Amino acid sequence: MKPHWALIANCGAGRKTSQKKWARVQQLLQQYAIEYTPFYTHQVGHARQYAIDLVRQGYRYLLVMGGDGTISEVVDGVMKSGVDTTQVTLALLPAGTGNDWARYWGIKKIERAIEVAAQAKSVLVDVGKVTLDTPQPTVRYFINAFGFGFDARVIQLTNKLQRKFKGSAWTYTASLFAALIKHRSQPLTVLAEPWTESFNCYTVSMGNGAFTGGGIRQTPLAVPTDGWLDVMAMGELSFLKILKAIPLLFTGRLLQHPSVRNKRVTHIKVHSNKEIVSEIDGILQPLVHGFTVDVVVQALRFVCP
Repeated sequence: MKPHWALIANCGAGRKTSQKKWARVQQLLQQYAIEYTPFYTHQVGHARQYAIDLVRQGYRYLLVMGGDGTISEVVDGVMKSGVDTTQVTLALLPAGTGNDWARYWGIKKIERAIEVAAQAKSVLVDVGKVTLDTPQPTVRYFINAFGFGFDARVIQLTNKLQRKFKGSAWTYTASLFAALIKHRSQPLTVLAEPWTESFNCYTVSMGNGAFTGGGIRQTPLAVPTDGWLDVMAMGELSFLKILKAIPLLFTGRLLQHPSVRNKRVTHIKVHSNKEIVSEIDGILQPLVHGFTVDVVVQALRFVCP
C-alpha cells in the first residue's frame, strides 16, 4: 500500500521563487500519484510543532518542503515526540537557500526529490543531540551539522543580510568574508574519548553530513549512517592562515590545513569561560558557556536515491 504523506511546507524558504516552486510541487505530486495532506508553516518553530503533533496523531511519513532549517525543525520535533522514531520516514523537497542536507544525497532539484519520494526507498540515519548548558538544560537535535565560533558568526551575519536581501544565496559567502574581520578565537576546553584538550579555538564544525553553508565542506568525510560525528576544529589562526583555509573550504581539502584538528566522536563536552555563539543546521542557539553533543545512532528513516 502506498504511504500517505503529511507534507510540511515552508513556502517562505527560497522566498523569491517559493510560490512558483509550490505550484510545480503540486503538479509533480499529482503526476507521481503521491497522496498527501499539506500543512503550511508560518513562523519559526512551526515545523517543529507540526512534526510533534503529526507523528503523535499517527503519521509515519513526513514530506518536508523547505531548507536545512525546516528539516532540522522537523527532525527535532520527531525526536521529541515520544514515538518510536525508527518507524518515522522523512523525505525532503529542497526549497531553501543552502540545501546542504539534500546536497549530500545528490537531491538538488525538486523534480528529482519527488521522483525519489515516490520510490520511498529509505535508510536509517543518525541524528546529533546537543544539550546546551542553559539554566534549565536545553536539548536540540540536528540532522546535518552543529557549529560554533567562526561558523556561527557567519550565520549571525548571514541572517542580517538575509533580512535585507531575502533569499539571496550569495549572502553566506559575503558573510564568510565579513566574519574574517569581526571574529576572534576564544579559549575552549574539549572533553571527548580519546580527545581532551584546552586551546584557543577559532571555529568548530561537527558534521553528520558533509556540507554546510550552501556547499562548503568543513567535514568532507562525514557519513550520516556510520554512527559517528566528524569534528573539524581550528585553533588560533593568523590572517595568512585564514586566507589559506578559504579556498580549501570550497574544494573539500580543508582537512589538509595545518591548523585543523580532525576527530570522530560519539560524545563530546565543550566548555568556555566566554559565551559561545553556536548554530544548529543554520539556526542560531542561545549563548552558553558549554554544551554536550551525542550521536543517536540509526535514529530515523530518510528517503534517498
